[in-house]
Amino acid sequence: WDLPSLRYHFVEGDCELVPGIKLIETSGHVPGHQAVLVGLPETGAFLLAIDAVPHSSMLDADTHWVMPIDMDEKDTRKSTRKLVVSQK
Repeated sequence: WDLPSLRYHFVEGDCELVPGIKLIETSGHVPGHQAVLVGLPETGAFLLAIDAVPHSSMLDADTHWVMPIDMDEKDTRKSTRKLVVSQK
């Protein structure tokens, strides 16, 4: 990740990297956090929530506990709702 030959392109917010791969802004855990939504032709969408939703028991944004390492409770819950909607 720190090789001089690598060139990074920083993005903010939601964006489509390439067809079928989307970055979803999920601040709350940390500012600028992003999840990855991959569209798979045979099985459909696959969400890599990373640290935004570390366990499936935390998918209900209104009732799940927010982890002490989440920096912003309001944004954490907002991001959880956004990820649930992205799967529909």
